[in-house]
Amino acid sequence: EFYDLVNKIFEELGEQPNPVQQSAIKADQFDTAIGLLESSVMGGRETVRRAMANVLVPKLKAKNATATHGALLELGRNRSGQIRLVTTNFDRLFEKVIVKKKLSVERFQAPFLPIPKNRWDGLVYLHGLLSKIPTTNNLDRLVVSSGDFGLAYLTERWASRFVSELFRNYTVCFVGY
Repeated sequence: EFYDLVNKIFEELGEQPNPVQQSAIKADQFDTAIGLLESSVMGGRETVRRAMANVLVPKLKAKNATATHGALLELGRNRSGQIRLVTTNFDRLFEKVIVKKKLSVERFQAPFLPIPKNRWDGLVYLHGLLSKIPTTNNLDRLVVSSGDFGLAYLTERWASRFVSELFRNYTVCFVGY
C-alpha cells in the first residue's frame, strides 16, 4: 500500500524517480524515497505532502468503500463496548464511518497521544490524521518520511513511548489489509 502511495505521489507531481529515489523504492524504503523527493522538488516538504493529500482522497462511491474500517472499529471494541484501536493510516476513512454510524469515539492524533494504561479508550492515529482541509501545520505533523520516523521513534520518541506502553499493558492484535 505504501508502494502505491509513493508512486502516486510521484505521478501527482509529474516527477520520475531519480536513480537514488528508484533505489530506495526498489529496496522498499518508501519513507526514504519520500524524504528524498521532499528535498528535490520545488516547494519541498509541503509540495509533496499536498500531493499526498490529493492522492489520498477516498473513492467513497465505490462499493464497500468503508466496510473494512467499519469492521475494524467493531473489532476494536473491548468488553465494555469502548473502542481501543490504533492505526498508522492518516486517511479519513475511519472518520467517515464514525460520522455515518454516529459513534462516540475519542480520537488522538500524533504527536498528541494518550498514555495507554487502563483508562485509555479511543482511536489513535499514530502517524497523524489528514485534516479535512490540510494546513501546512497539519501536513507537517504526519509521519511519512524517514526524517519523520526518526523524530517519532528515535529523537522525540513520542511514538516509541506510546507503542512501548501499549505492548506493556495490552495484548495487541495486528491487522493488515
